[in-house]
Amino acid sequence: MSFNKFVACEASAGSGKTYQLSLRYAALLAKGVLPEKILCLTFTKKAATEMQSRIERVLTNPEKHELEDIAKMLELDVIKTAQILSEKNIIFLRSEPKITTIDAFFNHILKQFALNAGISPNFEIANFSESDRIDEFLIELDRAKKTENLISFLLQEQSSLESIFEKLERIFDEEISAKFETVFGKRLNVKEAGKNSLKEYDKIGDFIRKNTDDKNAIKAVAKVNSINDALENAKTWITKETLSDYRYFKKVANDELDKHFATFKIALKEYFSIKEKEAVSLLFSLYNSYEKSRFNIKKFRRKMSFGDITHEVYKLMVENVFDKDFFYFKIDAKAEHILIDEFQDTSITQFQILKPLIEEIFSGVGTKEERSFFYVGDQKQSIYRFRGGNPHLFEKVKSEFGERIVSEVLNTNRRSLKNIVDFTNDIFMDKINGFALQKSIERDEKGFVKVESGNYMVIALKNLEFLLNKNIAPENIAILVRKNDDGYKIANEIEEKFPHISVLTETSMKLTESREVKALIEAVKYYYSSRTQYYLSNFNALLGFNIFKRQEKLDNLLDRIGVDPLPIDLCSEIAKSYHLFCPDALLFLELCGRLNTIEELIYDYKNFNEIAALAAPKGIRIMTIHKSKGLEFDHIILLDSATQRSDSEKIIFDYDKTELKGIYWRQKSREFLDNNYALILDRERQENWRDLINSLYVAITRAKYSLIIAKNNEVTKEEKEKSIFAPLELKDFEIGEIFIGENQEKKEIKNIVKITPKKLGDQALKIEEEKRESGDIFARKLGIAFHYAIEMMPRFENKFINSAVNAAIFIYGLGIEKEDINERLKRLIANEEFQKIAQNYACYKEQQIVYNSKVLRLDLLAENDKNFIVIDFKTGTAKDEHKKQVLEYMIAIKSLTAKEVLGGIFYIAKNSVKFEKVSES
Repeated sequence: MSFNKFVACEASAGSGKTYQLSLRYAALLAKGVLPEKILCLTFTKKAATEMQSRIERVLTNPEKHELEDIAKMLELDVIKTAQILSEKNIIFLRSEPKITTIDAFFNHILKQFALNAGISPNFEIANFSESDRIDEFLIELDRAKKTENLISFLLQEQSSLESIFEKLERIFDEEISAKFETVFGKRLNVKEAGKNSLKEYDKIGDFIRKNTDDKNAIKAVAKVNSINDALENAKTWITKETLSDYRYFKKVANDELDKHFATFKIALKEYFSIKEKEAVSLLFSLYNSYEKSRFNIKKFRRKMSFGDITHEVYKLMVENVFDKDFFYFKIDAKAEHILIDEFQDTSITQFQILKPLIEEIFSGVGTKEERSFFYVGDQKQSIYRFRGGNPHLFEKVKSEFGERIVSEVLNTNRRSLKNIVDFTNDIFMDKINGFALQKSIERDEKGFVKVESGNYMVIALKNLEFLLNKNIAPENIAILVRKNDDGYKIANEIEEKFPHISVLTETSMKLTESREVKALIEAVKYYYSSRTQYYLSNFNALLGFNIFKRQEKLDNLLDRIGVDPLPIDLCSEIAKSYHLFCPDALLFLELCGRLNTIEELIYDYKNFNEIAALAAPKGIRIMTIHKSKGLEFDHIILLDSATQRSDSEKIIFDYDKTELKGIYWRQKSREFLDNNYALILDRERQENWRDLINSLYVAITRAKYSLIIAKNNEVTKEEKEKSIFAPLELKDFEIGEIFIGENQEKKEIKNIVKITPKKLGDQALKIEEEKRESGDIFARKLGIAFHYAIEMMPRFENKFINSAVNAAIFIYGLGIEKEDINERLKRLIANEEFQKIAQNYACYKEQQIVYNSKVLRLDLLAENDKNFIVIDFKTGTAKDEHKKQVLEYMIAIKSLTAKEVLGGIFYIAKNSVKFEKVSES
């Protein structure tokens, strides 16, 4: 391993790119380069933190192979290398190394030259969510009175707001507007073009009806009132060269008919072209409001997202032809060596900003001759094209800077066991251009791979049970899905089949993904934006109402609330009026109580997710393939999708590798009339196909010890597989054995820890499963509500009773007397026996354990240094079965821990509290 100055490092999955980056960085330090002269760019904070930690360890305590590799780079012996690294560690620790994300680097540039960009240097970075940015955009649209246009546009084109907004962001992020807005500046008459095409269609129809009575022929040119209906009828014959090639027209086809056909196709081609210009022109008209919305955030809130920062730096460093050389000189004086991670994810805009820095390194003379450039990436893992990532940039850099760049290839997979590596080679060897066979580290364990087709949900559940039965801890299992909807579905199935196992999805820890919470948020935005129709439409959609219906009930409620209510008051009234009660909504209301203004709620509610996430237990991880990139998991189940991959995006950004050639509007059947459009569509399909193949490569290479693919075996009417794995041509097979890594085995519980319930249902589930109580429905409901109130109390003190009871009444209000629960709680807390436990023990509410394959849920588990106490609460009369139940809990806890276990039952009536001890004798 030698030290080459200019290196393009192609690193396959699991091949140690972080290892290479950190060793090269350490070698630069050993060569005498100061840390402030090295710029190391990553794409995530996690990667930057990991990089810095690894460099610190290599400098202080390098492993033998690391020391040997660095010694080879320096052309020194190992002892001398170790000595130099130790000396450089002090310098590194005392410096401020530039190991950072690309976003943070651009932020540093903008802070340095903010006044030159016309921006206040004290702006804040706010990583706005998509919904936040959409909200501001919609407010600006409302000001410009374009909201109705947007809604009509979305309905007409059957496109989602998120999809259109994503394209607006692409235009912004990739600096497309300046190049194309003049092309689409003029609005054209689509209706007139449609009428002309319809006239030509009618001429064909008139000819057919005049010359034949064949029902199929007449049906194919049936009279219609719109060009869209005409296109639907013509879809089977518009693809033909002449109409004599169409079976129902053969008998009547002649030169006259073909002339009509040719004229119709010319008119249609013109119609498609005009419709495209009209649609994209409308997109650019919306873009004006989009830009203003981002400007408003920057100006009035003094907050900028990383996208805004990149945009401003691009204008400053690329578009500013007068001063950019000076700016780059100032940056260049501080960076003599550049290392870039995950280069395949770089966007063209980011590359245009970095390019002059790279060029300066390559053009260095004199004192600059010792400069170096190292970039690492893997085009097989390029899966972010939808947000601007361009895999072709990796090769473009190599071609631009010629023979001086040395190519290094890392193709030894150090993550996955051999069977997984071999499987990866077999299926991708002829699917990815230039695929280099990956090697594996020889070990006794070979790993497990299984492909099984059928009902993929059933297969996934069966194989999950298989892994759990191998005593693998749930937190060491990940289920990867293509879309979040697939994740929600499998999560529900798992929770039903394995109720004792926690399931963590990408949104299970996101409070704001709950339907009820979403509805509350939309209603608040409707109030805050002076009743913008869009938010009302969302509110209606969430609750199943007509999306365009005015809500007099909601309007009257908001009028009654008045101006500047507290967030908790506004949300509580809406929740009561529309019965939006669920555990997530209650937690949302509780968090609203911490805020003072509606504005705070509008801009801070996303932070509620972090608070909710703190209560998340360990469990099976379910995430999309895109979110899994950069991660690894011991055992993976890769799930097929409920929906086929679809090339349905309305807008096509046509790139010839790294150069944007045009923007096109997808229109059905247009490819049969326009050869240029057909080529563009084919290129887009190829890129989409590669995106899918790359995403499957990323998913499969996340697995360390086992990989299970649950494949859908359904087919379409066209006899095409519905499976997303269809391009891989997988056959069912199984190889190897399950391997459990160190410290990965599921262990017996020796200490019980507090678990904060994330959602309602434990008590209801407990009553149902264990059939504890009988009697009338209101008595059972009272017991459940009482248990829930106890669960909602942070501590057993009188000051928490009211809020806990309110929470219970929110959920179980019908038929429950608030005063009844209030009195029972007061008496329980005042009880001398209960206070002894509450004051002298750590109390854990609603504990769930598994014992003898049975799920047990304990109302209260108290613990001190000497023993545990199992407590059950009853609001009904005493029964012998109650003691048997508590005794079962005691035996379970005793078997799982080394402590003495006591037990007892509190019978809490409205006018009295009685405690009964439970013993094993």
